[in-house]
Amino acid sequence: MQHTKIKRLVLYSLFFAILLIQEFVPFLGNIPIGPFSLTIIGITVYTASLMMGSLGGAIVGGFWGLITFIRAFTFPSSPIAPLVFTNPLISILPKIIMGWLCPWLFLKLRVHFKTYASMVVSIILTEIIADALTLGQIYFFYATPKVEAAFGVNFNNSFAKVIGTVVVTNAIPETILAAVIVPMIVTQLFRKFKNQFYVK
Repeated sequence: MQHTKIKRLVLYSLFFAILLIQEFVPFLGNIPIGPFSLTIIGITVYTASLMMGSLGGAIVGGFWGLITFIRAFTFPSSPIAPLVFTNPLISILPKIIMGWLCPWLFLKLRVHFKTYASMVVSIILTEIIADALTLGQIYFFYATPKVEAAFGVNFNNSFAKVIGTVVVTNAIPETILAAVIVPMIVTQLFRKFKNQFYVK
Protein backbone atom coordinates (compact mmCIF):
# COMPACT_ATOMS: atom_id res chain seq x y z
CA MET A 1 0.00 0.00 0.00
CA GLN A 2 2.79 2.44 0.92
CA HIS A 3 4.62 1.49 -2.27
CA THR A 4 1.52 2.31 -4.33
CA LYS A 5 1.14 5.69 -2.61
CA ILE A 6 4.74 6.55 -3.42
CA LYS A 7 4.19 5.61 -7.06
CA ARG A 8 1.09 7.80 -7.21
CA LEU A 9 3.01 10.72 -5.72
CA VAL A 10 5.69 10.21 -8.35
CA LEU A 11 3.03 10.26 -11.06
CA TYR A 12 1.50 13.45 -9.64
CA SER A 13 4.93 15.08 -9.67
CA LEU A 14 5.52 13.93 -13.25
CA PHE A 15 2.18 15.24 -14.53
CA PHE A 16 2.58 18.52 -12.62
CA ALA A 17 6.02 19.01 -14.20
CA ILE A 18 4.64 18.27 -17.68
CA LEU A 19 1.82 20.78 -17.15
CA LEU A 20 4.26 23.48 -16.07
CA ILE A 21 6.44 22.87 -19.12
CA GLN A 22 3.42 22.91 -21.44
CA GLU A 23 2.08 26.12 -19.93
CA PHE A 24 5.29 28.13 -20.08
CA VAL A 25 7.17 26.77 -23.10
CA PRO A 26 5.67 28.31 -26.27
CA PHE A 27 3.70 25.97 -28.53
CA LEU A 28 4.08 22.95 -26.25
CA GLY A 29 0.74 23.55 -24.58
CA ASN A 30 -0.88 26.68 -26.03
CA ILE A 31 -0.88 27.67 -29.70
CA PRO A 32 -2.17 31.26 -30.08
CA ILE A 33 -5.12 31.57 -32.45
CA GLY A 34 -6.86 34.95 -32.35
CA PRO A 35 -8.11 36.00 -28.91
CA PHE A 36 -7.87 32.45 -27.52
CA SER A 37 -5.24 29.72 -27.77
CA LEU A 38 -5.49 26.21 -29.17
CA THR A 39 -4.86 24.22 -25.99
CA ILE A 40 -3.31 20.77 -26.17
CA ILE A 41 -2.66 20.52 -22.42
CA GLY A 42 -5.92 18.65 -22.05
CA ILE A 43 -4.13 15.62 -23.48
CA THR A 44 -2.02 15.48 -20.31
CA VAL A 45 -5.02 15.85 -18.01
CA TYR A 46 -7.01 13.15 -19.80
CA THR A 47 -4.02 10.82 -19.71
CA ALA A 48 -3.59 11.39 -15.97
CA SER A 49 -7.29 10.95 -15.26
CA LEU A 50 -7.60 7.70 -17.22
CA MET A 51 -4.51 6.34 -15.48
CA MET A 52 -5.30 7.49 -11.95
CA GLY A 53 -9.07 7.74 -11.77
CA SER A 54 -11.44 10.58 -10.96
CA LEU A 55 -9.66 11.82 -7.83
CA GLY A 56 -6.28 11.87 -9.54
CA GLY A 57 -7.78 13.49 -12.62
CA ALA A 58 -9.47 16.17 -10.54
CA ILE A 59 -6.20 16.94 -8.74
CA VAL A 60 -4.20 17.18 -11.97
CA GLY A 61 -6.97 19.19 -13.63
CA GLY A 62 -7.15 21.48 -10.63
CA PHE A 63 -3.39 22.04 -10.79
CA TRP A 64 -3.71 23.01 -14.45
CA GLY A 65 -6.54 25.36 -13.55
CA LEU A 66 -4.45 26.94 -10.81
CA ILE A 67 -1.60 27.54 -13.27
CA THR A 68 -4.07 29.10 -15.73
CA PHE A 69 -5.47 31.31 -12.96
CA ILE A 70 -2.04 32.54 -11.81
CA ARG A 71 -0.77 32.95 -15.35
CA ALA A 72 -3.74 35.14 -16.26
CA PHE A 73 -2.38 37.72 -13.79
CA THR A 74 1.31 37.37 -14.64
CA PHE A 75 1.99 35.90 -18.09
CA PRO A 76 -1.29 35.48 -20.02
CA SER A 77 -1.42 32.97 -22.86
CA SER A 78 -3.83 35.06 -24.97
CA PRO A 79 -5.33 38.60 -25.07
CA ILE A 80 -8.55 37.37 -23.48
CA ALA A 81 -6.87 35.49 -20.59
CA PRO A 82 -6.40 38.49 -18.22
CA LEU A 83 -10.06 39.36 -18.65
CA VAL A 84 -11.72 35.99 -18.13
CA PHE A 85 -9.28 33.49 -16.60
CA THR A 86 -8.77 35.63 -13.50
CA ASN A 87 -12.16 34.19 -12.51
CA PRO A 88 -11.55 30.78 -10.84
CA LEU A 89 -15.00 29.59 -11.87
CA ILE A 90 -13.75 29.77 -15.46
CA SER A 91 -10.04 28.99 -15.08
CA ILE A 92 -10.16 26.25 -12.41
CA LEU A 93 -13.63 24.70 -12.03
CA PRO A 94 -14.06 23.34 -15.60
CA LYS A 95 -10.61 21.75 -15.47
CA ILE A 96 -11.37 20.00 -12.19
CA ILE A 97 -14.62 18.74 -13.68
CA MET A 98 -12.94 17.45 -16.85
CA GLY A 99 -10.32 15.58 -14.82
CA TRP A 100 -12.99 14.01 -12.63
CA LEU A 101 -15.65 13.38 -15.26
CA CYS A 102 -13.62 11.64 -17.98
CA PRO A 103 -12.69 8.48 -16.01
CA TRP A 104 -16.16 8.37 -14.44
CA LEU A 105 -17.77 8.32 -17.88
CA PHE A 106 -15.15 5.83 -19.07
CA LEU A 107 -16.04 3.34 -16.35
CA LYS A 108 -19.76 3.67 -17.11
CA LEU A 109 -19.23 3.23 -20.84
CA ARG A 110 -16.79 0.34 -20.50
CA VAL A 111 -19.57 -1.82 -19.10
CA HIS A 112 -21.24 -1.74 -22.53
CA PHE A 113 -18.45 -0.97 -25.01
CA LYS A 114 -14.84 -1.88 -25.69
CA THR A 115 -12.13 -0.13 -23.71
CA TYR A 116 -10.71 1.91 -26.60
CA ALA A 117 -14.11 3.12 -27.80
CA SER A 118 -15.10 3.98 -24.23
CA MET A 119 -12.03 6.18 -23.85
CA VAL A 120 -12.76 8.01 -27.10
CA VAL A 121 -16.41 8.66 -26.27
CA SER A 122 -15.69 9.69 -22.67
CA ILE A 123 -13.11 12.25 -23.87
CA ILE A 124 -15.49 13.69 -26.48
CA LEU A 125 -18.37 14.00 -24.00
CA THR A 126 -16.12 15.53 -21.36
CA GLU A 127 -14.76 18.09 -23.84
CA ILE A 128 -18.28 19.10 -24.85
CA ILE A 129 -19.33 19.61 -21.23
CA ALA A 130 -16.13 21.46 -20.23
CA ASP A 131 -16.29 23.74 -23.28
CA ALA A 132 -19.97 24.49 -22.70
CA LEU A 133 -19.26 25.33 -19.07
CA THR A 134 -16.31 27.58 -19.95
CA LEU A 135 -17.93 29.44 -22.85
CA GLY A 136 -21.25 29.71 -21.05
CA GLN A 137 -19.61 31.35 -18.05
CA ILE A 138 -17.60 33.70 -20.27
CA TYR A 139 -20.85 34.90 -21.80
CA PHE A 140 -22.61 35.11 -18.42
CA PHE A 141 -19.84 37.02 -16.64
CA TYR A 142 -17.97 38.86 -19.37
CA ALA A 143 -20.21 40.24 -22.09
CA THR A 144 -18.72 43.64 -21.23
CA PRO A 145 -17.08 46.50 -23.18
CA LYS A 146 -13.54 45.39 -22.17
CA VAL A 147 -14.06 41.86 -23.39
CA GLU A 148 -15.75 43.19 -26.52
CA ALA A 149 -12.64 45.28 -27.21
CA ALA A 150 -10.37 42.25 -26.69
CA PHE A 151 -12.44 40.23 -29.14
CA GLY A 152 -12.85 43.18 -31.48
CA VAL A 153 -16.61 42.66 -31.74
CA ASN A 154 -19.87 43.88 -30.33
CA PHE A 155 -21.29 41.03 -28.26
CA ASN A 156 -24.82 42.31 -28.62
CA ASN A 157 -24.62 41.67 -32.35
CA SER A 158 -21.83 39.13 -32.79
CA PHE A 159 -21.44 36.95 -29.69
CA ALA A 160 -22.94 33.92 -31.43
CA LYS A 161 -20.39 34.36 -34.21
CA VAL A 162 -17.57 34.64 -31.66
CA ILE A 163 -18.68 31.46 -29.90
CA GLY A 164 -19.01 29.71 -33.25
CA THR A 165 -15.51 30.78 -34.21
CA VAL A 166 -14.06 29.54 -30.90
CA VAL A 167 -15.84 26.21 -31.32
CA VAL A 168 -14.50 25.75 -34.87
CA THR A 169 -10.93 26.98 -34.26
CA ASN A 170 -10.44 25.70 -30.70
CA ALA A 171 -13.00 23.30 -29.27
CA ILE A 172 -13.34 20.93 -32.23
CA PRO A 173 -9.59 20.59 -32.97
CA GLU A 174 -8.82 20.14 -29.26
CA THR A 175 -11.48 17.45 -28.98
CA ILE A 176 -10.25 15.58 -32.05
CA LEU A 177 -6.62 15.70 -30.93
CA ALA A 178 -7.45 14.45 -27.44
CA ALA A 179 -9.80 11.72 -28.68
CA VAL A 180 -7.16 10.43 -31.13
CA ILE A 181 -3.97 10.78 -29.07
CA VAL A 182 -4.99 10.03 -25.47
CA PRO A 183 -6.34 6.48 -26.03
CA MET A 184 -3.14 5.53 -27.83
CA ILE A 185 -1.00 6.90 -24.97
CA VAL A 186 -3.09 5.33 -22.21
CA THR A 187 -3.18 1.96 -23.96
CA GLN A 188 0.62 1.89 -24.07
CA LEU A 189 0.91 3.05 -20.46
CA PHE A 190 -1.58 0.39 -19.44
CA ARG A 191 0.68 -2.24 -20.94
CA LYS A 192 3.77 -0.67 -19.40
CA PHE A 193 2.42 -0.43 -15.86
CA LYS A 194 0.43 -3.67 -16.12
CA ASN A 195 -2.78 -2.14 -14.79
CA GLN A 196 -1.19 -0.74 -11.61
CA PHE A 197 -2.67 2.73 -12.12
CA TYR A 198 -5.17 2.25 -14.92
CA VAL A 199 -8.69 3.09 -13.70
CA LYS A 200 -10.57 0.01 -12.56
